[in-house]
Amino acid sequence: MVTTTTAVAAVRPPLRPPRRPRATPPPPPPARHPPPPPPSPPTASRSAAWPSPRWCSAIT
Repeated sequence: MVTTTTAVAAVRPPLRPPRRPRATPPPPPPARHPPPPPPSPPTASRSAAWPSPRWCSAIT
């Protein structure tokens, strides 16, 4: 009878895999948040480049 109990325990492990699918969906949403912040810094650097006349002279 002890062998039958071990067989049942082996069947339970396979049921745990289904939990992995749920972990996959959450990652995508968090990744979307990081992208938005980066756009802000670039705009600040561009505004600083406009006021500097040195860039124009360098292009010519």
